[in-house]
Amino acid sequence: MESITRVPVIASRSTILGATAAAFFSAAIILIVAILPAEYGADPTGIGARIGFTRLYAEKGEQAVARHRAEMETFREDKVEILLGPKQGLEYKFILKQGAMLLYSWSAATTMEYEFHGERLNDASGAFQSYEKKSGESANGSFTAAFEGTHGWYWKNPTVYPVTVKLTTAGYYTIKGIIGSKAAPNFHPENTGRPR
Repeated sequence: MESITRVPVIASRSTILGATAAAFFSAAIILIVAILPAEYGADPTGIGARIGFTRLYAEKGEQAVARHRAEMETFREDKVEILLGPKQGLEYKFILKQGAMLLYSWSAATTMEYEFHGERLNDASGAFQSYEKKSGESANGSFTAAFEGTHGWYWKNPTVYPVTVKLTTAGYYTIKGIIGSKAAPNFHPENTGRPR
């Protein structure tokens, strides 16, 4: 049986130079069309905008920008306990100006049906915007008002026992309080209801 001698294929200098030039050309195209528009916002050909790479740079810039807003209202912190009777539902609201912030945390001893929502100031149409609607024993978060109006929660006690909702808030707002119910909040002794 004859042995087969394999001779390695050696690319010519012109083949190597051609492959290198093609790789360099491809890298330059990727740099100009994708990387410059997406990472640096530079789009010399305009192709990056048509493909959508410049939008990536804009979104990255929006995330990196620190936002500052001076407030005319005094910063305040409040704690309140709201008693809901069996099967009772009620609203507890705050008045916020457009762009004002509310930090909140509430909890109850049982699962409550709730909706966080808001209505525009002086809008008698009954229209409202819902931000969160679900069931749970607690919720925490921050809220920035998209419009001036009343913003807050509707809670419904689905049980046959009284349930207390404990609500802590901080931010720039005025308390409107309970709407549409005879139940009254039981304020903590340390809370004067005044801005702090």
